[in-house]
Amino acid sequence: MSRADRIAAERRRRLVKAYEGLAGCKPGTRTWYAAAAAVLRYGEEGAKKLAPAVEARCRSTMRAYQAAFNKAARGHCKDMVEKGFFSHTSPVPGKATPRDRARRAGTTANGENIAYGTTEPQRANQMWFHSPGHFKNMFGPRFRRVGLGYHERRWTQMFGR
Repeated sequence: MSRADRIAAERRRRLVKAYEGLAGCKPGTRTWYAAAAAVLRYGEEGAKKLAPAVEARCRSTMRAYQAAFNKAARGHCKDMVEKGFFSHTSPVPGKATPRDRARRAGTTANGENIAYGTTEPQRANQMWFHSPGHFKNMFGPRFRRVGLGYHERRWTQMFGR
């Protein structure tokens, strides 16, 4: 097994452990946050692969991971890079708001977090965690669905009810 394969296997093991930590925890508790933060460290692809199995195990405590949100969030990140802006409001016609972007991806959204300046998912998560409004989007009871997108140092989380 190559070094890269061993590192990938270790990341998967940690991700499974983090998701397992969500079982039985109430959203917003320290234990839930610790597990969720570990999950976010591994980014969009790792979380997406494990979400269905984990959701079945802890249905009442975890946000449902929605692939359509990933598409809309990744698209918003790409638009921010290509059009040279950093905002929840996009100058791209038909994609002005998170709701517009979600609708184009075939779903509905009610909230969004964006971050800029890092290639590391754990750093983006730390930025959101230390902002009261972003933290509330991530861990408050308002949203039950989530998706994540990344492109060239831009991060977007989309949320829905």
